[in-house]
Amino acid sequence: TSVAAGTAMYTFNTASALFASTTDTITNVENVTLAGNGVNYVQMNDSANTVVGGSGKDTIIAGGGIDSIDANDDADTITLTETTSAADTVIFADGDGVASTAATIAAGNAGAIAAGDDVTFGNGVDTVTGFAAATDFLDVSVAGEITTGIGMTENAMTATKTVYFSGSFNSATNVFTIAAAGAGADTLILDTTTDRDIIGTDSALVLIGVNSADLLAVDGTQII
Repeated sequence: TSVAAGTAMYTFNTASALFASTTDTITNVENVTLAGNGVNYVQMNDSANTVVGGSGKDTIIAGGGIDSIDANDDADTITLTETTSAADTVIFADGDGVASTAATIAAGNAGAIAAGDDVTFGNGVDTVTGFAAATDFLDVSVAGEITTGIGMTENAMTATKTVYFSGSFNSATNVFTIAAAGAGADTLILDTTTDRDIIGTDSALVLIGVNSADLLAVDGTQII
């Protein structure tokens, strides 16, 4: 599906697909703010767009412009699709997500997190596909360098940090399996401002297809 210049397409949907065929095209709109807890779908054009998600499960597909996306609460799906070098910004803050439901920690629930451990997001997790390291930005709420979670205590991770884990994410089971730093195809990002326990954290986001070794913090709270 394509969207003409100067337009933004917004679709309201539900898990039962009751409104799957309902599509509204709104012209001359570049900034979209969603309200409520519905299941929403937004596809942007190639202009510069700003989208703020609602409290439901939003699917947001960026266009070719310099886009800013704040998906907000619940398990959201963001796809960055620029065909140029335009830098998109994804905003990720403490509490923007759904609580993880389980974790398998070889050293025990109060032990050190290590490669081979996994985290289950039984109710979904925020995902970003198409994030281009060294081009796109992840705007986080904690300033400073991102920190590997390898070696941190499972139920007492270092407070007020942006923590990352290399690994692999299984989208069919919503399980993230942790690997050694820089050794995984995907990256799990956690904000430990409020939640320091990897089990039950609702501040998680998965960068699909991004190796953590390619990420760095710049300008305090922006990760590229």
